[in-house]
Amino acid sequence: MGHSVVSTFPSTSINGQQGFAQSYRDNLESLTYTIIFMAYEDLPWSDICACRDHEVVLRKKKLITAEELCKGLPTPFYKFVMYVHSLGFDEKPDYQHLHAILSQCSETKFEQPTNASPFSAPSPVSMNSTPILSKHM
Repeated sequence: MGHSVVSTFPSTSINGQQGFAQSYRDNLESLTYTIIFMAYEDLPWSDICACRDHEVVLRKKKLITAEELCKGLPTPFYKFVMYVHSLGFDEKPDYQHLHAILSQCSETKFEQPTNASPFSAPSPVSMNSTPILSKHM
């Protein structure tokens, strides 16, 4: 507890936002949020961030499912998110595997919904709705 956060508020990992030590997994969690923001210029908690309500944003990050987070993005991105979630605190990621997943995403065409929030659009991913990125490391 009491570790410094090295990220912007919206893309801070759950552990970082709580002041816990961060690891490879936290960096990749932040990257996940950054990729989503780059794709949509929005995150599911952007409206809350404007109010700077850290507890509400943290709760949203803990409760959002991979399916909700990946809505509208290339289907392989779900694999990226789930791989990041599966990492242990001290576990070094398989960067080649992650690169391969992101390469698949870049080869997959996706369409941003028009006149609608990307987080309310139907998801091309049909996986179970298990909350992601919510365990403490």
